[in-house]
Amino acid sequence: MDSLNRPARLNRTLLALAGALLLAGGTFVVLTGLAVIPVLDPASAVLPTAEIGSSWAPYAVVVAVIVGLACLLWLAVQTTHRPRTGIWRLPTADPAAGDTTIDADVAVVPLTQDILSYPGAHSVVASLAGDAADPVLELRIGLELDADLAEIRRRIETHAVPRLCAALGLSELPARVRFHLDATRSRIRAR
Repeated sequence: MDSLNRPARLNRTLLALAGALLLAGGTFVVLTGLAVIPVLDPASAVLPTAEIGSSWAPYAVVVAVIVGLACLLWLAVQTTHRPRTGIWRLPTADPAAGDTTIDADVAVVPLTQDILSYPGAHSVVASLAGDAADPVLELRIGLELDADLAEIRRRIETHAVPRLCAALGLSELPARVRFHLDATRSRIRAR
């Protein structure tokens, strides 16, 4: 399901643009080297013989560092993507009674409040993606170091998710759960 991978389209577009740019640059270099495009004198030096301070090399280094930092920033953003959510149309027993719609971000608020009430859980980010026919719940839960992971997971499976399923009229709800420990929020400090 592509809605779980929100930046995928942008990633493909940026990779296609970078690939096209590199392909065009490579084609230009090959055609110039074969003297098909007479832009440069084949006998001229590739690198300038002048001092480094007066050439293009320092500018190229600065541009390379900026591009490298931008790439690292883009990689960091990829780890925090959030699935795309939308408006859910809930099934009704009587179609003549009308439709019930709910924003998926609003639907998960009680779930996050349930999980936050569990001892040891201090942060929850929940996303409900897909639709009623093919739903997926994604949870990122921050835990204190002394949290009982097994108990929190059991309560999510037996309490929080079944309540959300009942509210949405679903028989089951596939979920992806990621736990992370946060030493700064714990009563036990790592040394």
